[in-house]
Amino acid sequence: MRLVICLCLLSLSPPSFAGDFDRHFAVVFADEDTTAKYGPVPLDRRLIARSIDALADAGAKGIVLKFFLDRARDEQGDQKLANALAGLPVILQARIDDAEPSPNSLPARFTIPLQADTSISGHSGWIPVPRFSNNAHDICFADYPDFDLPAAYLPLLKTYRGKTVKSLLLCTIELAIGSKAVIVTGEHVQIGDISYELDNQNRLPVTLDAKPALAYIPLHDILENNAWAGRVAGKVVILGYDGPQIHRIQTGLGGIAAHRYYVYLLHELLDDDTRDYP
Repeated sequence: MRLVICLCLLSLSPPSFAGDFDRHFAVVFADEDTTAKYGPVPLDRRLIARSIDALADAGAKGIVLKFFLDRARDEQGDQKLANALAGLPVILQARIDDAEPSPNSLPARFTIPLQADTSISGHSGWIPVPRFSNNAHDICFADYPDFDLPAAYLPLLKTYRGKTVKSLLLCTIELAIGSKAVIVTGEHVQIGDISYELDNQNRLPVTLDAKPALAYIPLHDILENNAWAGRVAGKVVILGYDGPQIHRIQTGLGGIAAHRYYVYLLHELLDDDTRDYP
């Protein structure tokens, strides 16, 4: 199972978005109880499709799907998932990997029409299969370099086959705010009324000083009842995995499960009032 995290954090200008993680996001994880009931990872795509349909019915604003979909599986399950992706805005993740011999095509609508210096580039990768790409709201790249946390610079933009593409975190913020980014390469990016400073490789500073509290909805609850529905209405849902098979990120805070770490960084981005603002 391919599970890779985009680790990006921004220098953020006030006022409207800081401190608002819980207002804008909900987290759904397939945990050990989920896999005990429904089978191990990789999860049956029919289960993922059912979960997406349930979240759409509950009024979720959109979904960030933290599973790679670069390989076809059984026809019925893949078609059910493709249909579910059309029900609300769903961001899919990709990854640059030049060792991949036969990548799927990345549609041009998921590239940015500008030239940018980037610290990560490549000509192959883990790109969603066409039936999923066709129904995706966005496809964004979950690549990250080696870094020395708790402080590092991480890429906002990457280069794939000579085209500029967005990081997964940038897409996540766009969906939550409801506004596309306006990018001045090497300087800043504006999304709605907030601004992020960029270095000359279009990277952003990241810090993580502590693990924030993390409340999530187990995926099996999504499949079995609707008691959680009020927790996702109007929010972007991060849908991922949090169990023993997840890759762990080694940090000064110890090893942290990759999808959990992604959520920690979003908390830091939205809730940290101590950083210097541009």
